[in-house]
Amino acid sequence: MKKIDRNKNIVICFDRDFTSHYVKEKLTLNSLNYNAISIYTDSQLSGKRGIIDKSDTSIYSFERRGNILLSDCFEFVKKSNSLLILNYEKNNIKGYVDSFSFLNMVFASILSKKVVTLNNVMNNVAYYPEISLIKTISLKGNIKNISNYIY
Repeated sequence: MKKIDRNKNIVICFDRDFTSHYVKEKLTLNSLNYNAISIYTDSQLSGKRGIIDKSDTSIYSFERRGNILLSDCFEFVKKSNSLLILNYEKNNIKGYVDSFSFLNMVFASILSKKVVTLNNVMNNVAYYPEISLIKTISLKGNIKNISNYIY
């Protein structure tokens, strides 16, 4: 597992349909001097293989790293100082949060880490009652707003 320092380290979670957004947002975060890493499952990126550079060591997949266990995801969140959820609109649901992202939100909450969403989580999102129990910060659609909360 790659060693990451806690200062300005962000774990990013996203639905597989948001992969192209991830690439763009990661470049923006890097330009703001953040170290962004992502953990994903193979099923998240099925059909998306050409979008992400598989040699990028900031992306951890079950396929490339062997079997990443939930405890490994927990450790990545633990070693970071925040979790960023890229939650765009999907299937007419604004602020969509997939199950893997939700799981990592729970981990971050347990560890008292900042949980940041790119967009507001709407009340028609699955797990909304549970997500509403987690203190989240919304960037209101602008990734650059992160510097107001994570420094």
